[in-house]
Amino acid sequence: MAVSPDSKTVYVTGNTRTGLNLSGFGTVAYDATTGAQLWASLYNPPDASASATALNLSPDGKTVFVTGFSEGSGPAQGDTVAYDAATGAQLWADSGVSALEVATSQAISPDGSTVFDTGYEYGGGTWHLDTVAYASATGVKLWEIEGPAGRAFSIAISPDGARVFVTGFAQARANKYLTIAYDTATGTRLWGSRYAAPSGFSSIAFAVAVSPDGLRLYVTGSSVGSATSESDYSTVAYAADDGAQLWASRYNGPGNGPDTATAIAVSPAGRAIFVTGYSTGVASSYDWATIDYRT
Repeated sequence: MAVSPDSKTVYVTGNTRTGLNLSGFGTVAYDATTGAQLWASLYNPPDASASATALNLSPDGKTVFVTGFSEGSGPAQGDTVAYDAATGAQLWADSGVSALEVATSQAISPDGSTVFDTGYEYGGGTWHLDTVAYASATGVKLWEIEGPAGRAFSIAISPDGARVFVTGFAQARANKYLTIAYDTATGTRLWGSRYAAPSGFSSIAFAVAVSPDGLRLYVTGSSVGSATSESDYSTVAYAADDGAQLWASRYNGPGNGPDTATAIAVSPAGRAIFVTGYSTGVASSYDWATIDYRT
């Protein structure tokens, strides 16, 4: 979901049934005060089912961008759609222009000129990270970069708009966090950093956030701990300019069972980081667990 800059409109997206075994992006605008529906738009590729995974709003509040993927008789393909924020009219749609098969996350440049999608695509017998940049006004692809074997789940932009950061995991015998920085203008890879679980088993990053001053990058997800052989929250801080690891913090819930962090946010002043997800409680059932880190 997203809220307009003037706080008057709320935009949400998801999936809606369009026919027998078919679905599409369903995007709706609501009056933020009353909840009254202002418009609803459907993106429905022919003979395919589409799943929306992310929604963003241009900085000027005039355009809504939705991304996800669609699956028909052939391979899955990433889909990105732009709507007029006032009316819901479709401005453009990209379907199959890039090699990206599953788009998982999206970000908009601070000046609103570029839309960035990340996720993964299949090639050479395995999945690879894939990141694409589009001109926000037209949907024209500006660049596309295929990363190492693995999958990307989250993307963020530096406050100055110079770098785009992607995180997920590098596929290996024991998966590791993989975070990559790209030049937003060209797609040139600037650095890549990995974080491995202390147990030597799998680690998967699900979310990334940038500090307001643009100096630090925070990544969270889950990695298998040494004490319990179960996943724990794992949050890592990096220097945004070169990817050097600054610190790493782990959280094992009271039930000593699986714990997975799924989202992260930084306070406006940059002095606090908030991580949330699900964690095994003392009753051996999943609870919500939210952690406040101080930088």
